[in-house]
Amino acid sequence: MKLLISLASLIMVVIISCGGSSSSGDGLSWDAYRSQIDTWQEQVDEKLAQAHGLLEAGSADNSEVRSSLQALGIEMDSITLAVRNLHPPAELQEFHDSFVLATDFYKLAGRLLSEFSGESDADRAAIVDQLTNEIAFGEANMRTAQSIFNEAAQKR
Repeated sequence: MKLLISLASLIMVVIISCGGSSSSGDGLSWDAYRSQIDTWQEQVDEKLAQAHGLLEAGSADNSEVRSSLQALGIEMDSITLAVRNLHPPAELQEFHDSFVLATDFYKLAGRLLSEFSGESDADRAAIVDQLTNEIAFGEANMRTAQSIFNEAAQKR
């Protein structure tokens, strides 16, 4: 399941590279916000790597593999929900709004993994097709979010 490698590479787009620890009074400081995003990235990377390993090592017809994929999907969905609910510094609100839209992809990927118990190869192939489409959408949204963040960092 090479798609999971692509999923992990998308996460790299959200690495935030700015300093400073000033707080705008409206939400987290830049450093605290960046730390939360970095933590989300590490956790989602780990879940995607685990899912990729399961798919490489075992058959999706194996009930233990499906159960593990479902659990990873639920965890990924939960982690993503938590980062979506952060309150960023005011000057990063536009970035956060765009970032939240981009994380819809990860939320969906988590849901699709949690539902990976399709009864047939055709069911699982349909899930892979949907993930492929969502990868393209997620990549575009992450690029938009990154450019908005870069603009906010320059204004800072």
